[in-house]
Amino acid sequence: MTEIVSIPTGVDFSAQINLASPDDLPVIFTALGNIPLDAMRYETEWSADIHYILFNERWFLDDVLVKSNSHCYGANPLVGETSAQQSF
Repeated sequence: MTEIVSIPTGVDFSAQINLASPDDLPVIFTALGNIPLDAMRYETEWSADIHYILFNERWFLDDVLVKSNSHCYGANPLVGETSAQQSF
């Protein structure tokens, strides 16, 4: 069973929060854990079609793929819409 805990008002939690500082080494969360960006190879790939644009990002540690992102965008999302709808 989940216990409900109330947080007291007026308590300053800022000292307990671990915020990144400008001196921190940038890391990225991967399948192998948090790895510094400098240790990885970053590759991108674009592919386009009349219906979509696909952008792939890949991070490699040596020759091992540790993270991959894909972003798909409609090439022309307003095709067939009225001019009033296109103005938004």
